Amino acid sequence: MTRLILTLSSMYTLSLIGCGDNDASKIDEDNDGIAQSQDCDDNDKFLGAISENADCDAALTEEDCDDNDPLSTFIADDADCDGLITEDDCDDNDPTKNDIPDLDCDGLSEVNGDCDDNDPDSTTELNDADCDGVVTEDDCDDNDEDSTTTENDADCDGLIQDADCNDGDPNANARIDDRDCDGVLTEEDCDDNDPSVGSNATDGDCDGTPVGNDCDDTDPNSLTQTEDLDCDGIIDENDLDYDNDGICDGAENMNLVEDDLDCDGIINDDDLDDDNDGFCDSEEHSNLVENDSDCDGVLNTYDTDQDGDGFCDASGLEILEDQDCDGILNDDDGDVDGDGQCDNFPTFQSEDADCDGVVQANDCDDNDPNSLATLIDIDCDGILNVNDPDSDGDGICDTSGTSAADDTDCDGILNIDDLDSDGDDLCDDSGSAISEDQDCDGHLTAEDCNDLDAQSTYLTIDTDCDGISDEQDLDDDGDGICDNGSLDINEDLDCDGILNEDDLDADGNGSCDESPGLNLANDNDCDGIPAEEDCDDQDSNSLTSATDLDCDGILNEDDPDADGDENCDDSGLPVAGDLDCDGLSNSVDPDSDGDGICDSSGFSTLEDQDCDGVSAVDEDGNPLDCDDNDPASYTSSEDLDCDGILDEDDLDVDGNNICDEAGTSLFSDADCDGSVALDSVGNVVDCDDNDPNISPSATEIYDDGLDQDCDGVDATTITESELLYGELVISEIMHNPELVDDKYGEWFELYNTTSDRINLNGLIISDPNGSITIDEDVFIEGRSYFVVAARDEQTTYPLPQIDYSPFHKTVVSSGLSLDNTSSLTVTNSQGTQIDSVSWSYTILGWPDCISDEDASLGVSLSLTVLDADQNDDSLHWIEASSSYGLGELGTPGTENDFLRVGANVEVGDVIISEVMVNGLNTNGVNDANEKWFEVHNTTSDIINLKGFTIDSPVPSPDPLPGFSIEDDFFVEPLGYAVFAEIRNSELVGDSTTYTYNRVTELSIEGTDTLRLFNAQGTIVDEISYQFTGTTGWSAAPGESMSLQQLDETSNDELQAWCISTDSYGTNGNIGSPGSENSSCSPTDPNFGFNQ
Repeated sequence: MTRLILTLSSMYTLSLIGCGDNDASKIDEDNDGIAQSQDCDDNDKFLGAISENADCDAALTEEDCDDNDPLSTFIADDADCDGLITEDDCDDNDPTKNDIPDLDCDGLSEVNGDCDDNDPDSTTELNDADCDGVVTEDDCDDNDEDSTTTENDADCDGLIQDADCNDGDPNANARIDDRDCDGVLTEEDCDDNDPSVGSNATDGDCDGTPVGNDCDDTDPNSLTQTEDLDCDGIIDENDLDYDNDGICDGAENMNLVEDDLDCDGIINDDDLDDDNDGFCDSEEHSNLVENDSDCDGVLNTYDTDQDGDGFCDASGLEILEDQDCDGILNDDDGDVDGDGQCDNFPTFQSEDADCDGVVQANDCDDNDPNSLATLIDIDCDGILNVNDPDSDGDGICDTSGTSAADDTDCDGILNIDDLDSDGDDLCDDSGSAISEDQDCDGHLTAEDCNDLDAQSTYLTIDTDCDGISDEQDLDDDGDGICDNGSLDINEDLDCDGILNEDDLDADGNGSCDESPGLNLANDNDCDGIPAEEDCDDQDSNSLTSATDLDCDGILNEDDPDADGDENCDDSGLPVAGDLDCDGLSNSVDPDSDGDGICDSSGFSTLEDQDCDGVSAVDEDGNPLDCDDNDPASYTSSEDLDCDGILDEDDLDVDGNNICDEAGTSLFSDADCDGSVALDSVGNVVDCDDNDPNISPSATEIYDDGLDQDCDGVDATTITESELLYGELVISEIMHNPELVDDKYGEWFELYNTTSDRINLNGLIISDPNGSITIDEDVFIEGRSYFVVAARDEQTTYPLPQIDYSPFHKTVVSSGLSLDNTSSLTVTNSQGTQIDSVSWSYTILGWPDCISDEDASLGVSLSLTVLDADQNDDSLHWIEASSSYGLGELGTPGTENDFLRVGANVEVGDVIISEVMVNGLNTNGVNDANEKWFEVHNTTSDIINLKGFTIDSPVPSPDPLPGFSIEDDFFVEPLGYAVFAEIRNSELVGDSTTYTYNRVTELSIEGTDTLRLFNAQGTIVDEISYQFTGTTGWSAAPGESMSLQQLDETSNDELQAWCISTDSYGTNGNIGSPGSENSSCSPTDPNFGFNQ
């Protein structure tokens, strides 16, 4: 447009010239010093002369690729002047490289072998004939873009590694034909889930025993040759001739079986039981051998010689010497023949064991013929009754009734008190005759003050026998007069010459009579106070040093200077400086003289104890001074609850123990941060209940040594060099944006699997095209996501989160380019690989990352299991379903869209929750086309049932095959999906319904079993039911049976099902297909089975 304007301007100038001066060589309209005839534009002083710019195109001749063509390019924009500007020219220094279209500047175009002319890293037809992105040497069939690769099919047999029993052997079986990969096809394998179990060709009855070792390979219950060598049905350990050679087995017995039938080493003729049937062979005696060992017809119980060797079994004596085998030789035996009757007396041995003629009841020892009879020795102690003081042996003396153990001579005096305990008339201790020393004290009667009292004195030491020895007796002659004077001993008990009433120690024992614990030596005034503790030991009324330390006559409790050192006892201050000795010097004592009146305010200390001028309470008794003993304490107007905390800083101003803001109890939430210290069962909740900045809801501060959020650890920051495998996971990849160019729209996401913050400065991320190194401090929080974007182009391609950019090779020459078949590797600066993942939309199992609903939208790869080991498996990657930015699908920087697929769906994740066997059609008639059943997703994840198989294995033997779900079929978290006959008039067309053909695929009947298999062939749920009998379902036509307890265990119990109560459709059917089940209870008439 600029060039067009210049031309018009020139024409206008020429027209003006034609009207006036015709000498163009003299006209210079723009005053640039160039005549109009030589000027490119005489109205524009910035354009030069034609001699310097022949085509007048705003570029001087030396700057113009063709100065005769105003439309040619400029050298600044097209260095080789080949007509292509630099940014569109693969090599702007070579004008020959513009003759073929080469969009990616790799030297090839689509016409001469470039598989993708938009990707300089794409393969060529020379090394990738089918242009499937896999080079020839890695491609199993380089003429088939759908063929497998050596990466996922090493032996190129068309089976990917996970489906191939041996990916290194093209002749190996497929897992679908040989589940345990033991080389035996399923139909020929005795157990195709156990590789240790072989083929039925070598084990006909599939009992685990090969035919060569199986006695009968058509009978799984037959013995093996290992346990029954001759296959006679008797296991070898019980077989006397296990090799069937006619000779008894065993090195010790080589008899022929016909000569020794039971192979016990005894020839039949000598064998009492030659057939080993346990019975004596004799026709006369057919007792059991175990009951008659010598088969003599006498049972062992009664046979004294059970082995028939002529010797008694018990005693070992010869039967000729001990006829009755009782162990007593005949000469000593009272009953030799053992007939039970004594040989010499008419008694029986059962009542007279020693055969002494005295029966047991009257014999002291019926095993001793020399013992006495009880008639003459009642207690059988060997002493005749007439000589026995305790003849009946009851331990009581016959005459005195005392215990014989305590009164040996039975004289009625217990041994402990008996001076002659054995009754021999001699003193037990002294040996004196009792008649001469009656108290047995060793002093004869004539010399003893009292010969009936062993404790009494005797005349040689106690003249007056008053019990006091003469040497201690003040009146040893007993005349009543003190031996040393003339006073009556009753008036002067201690004979010290002082009458009793005047004597402090009247009895002369050296102790004060009124204070017997003290004596005159240490208590001269006998006032009960020792001399060393008595302020005056001559005055019984004086105080003690304990009660009057300085003996100044003032009790200690009343004496502020009890020790008399002129210093106050409590404060240590001189009494002169603390008059009332209250510990406060007079200068700071509000009541220095202790008179009860405050020195300064004049208030009574009873009303204002701390003399701060604030009374303890007002006239109505309400507190004014929070602590009337502390002049520094707050008033109640400053501290309402007087807890020492100003109201403005107090968490509980009114002191009701309820946090003012949080509303929690101070007893359970001391810091009032809203988190209790312990839960109801005693588990710690708030790990520091004295700090409101610490609680489970607090924000963790990194690297401060504290655990603010009570997770047990301080949040720390670790560097990338400290990272270990799996601590960062590649969790989401947008490699194929559709709304903008890849260089703007590509991104990938990292997830921090640890609880620590990670500084990524120095982290290396690479793909086959290049790598980037994060060169600044950027952080990824614990359990958080981090987005790395191709460019920071928010206006071109807005992302909700960008944590680091750019990575794209169009900006960073050695950077990344997330191709549709590529990989990413994360490595720290120490060379440790943290995570890696490879993907390809051309490989079976990987999503194509184009929205199925809208092909104009790109979709990210979203990881469903945040684990470095799991993100290598395509099973754990799904297409994201959440929208972001311009509308493409992904979750950059936030939690991924989680989806369970294939083998990730486990037992109980999907269950059969409702069954309609007898649905009504539009005419209200039971119709097979109206059958359906419902499944329920018990998890919090979306489940894709693609790959699931559903069948009904009954009736047998030829049930319908069931069906497999070949397309995506999603069940929302805790949601429901319905499977219905394709001609079901009520349900077909509903987005939550999957249709099947009841004629060729599946038909549910009144008595049936339904099974759900996941993509790996695992049964995730199964139910069996019937509508007949007392244990059958009771639903009528048009009524479904609805599961009440939604788990895989309960739906096996008929009692967990009831008749639905909700209606649906227009045919009068009852049920809740595709929605929450109606509820009922065991008391509901609709509940359970037929009653």
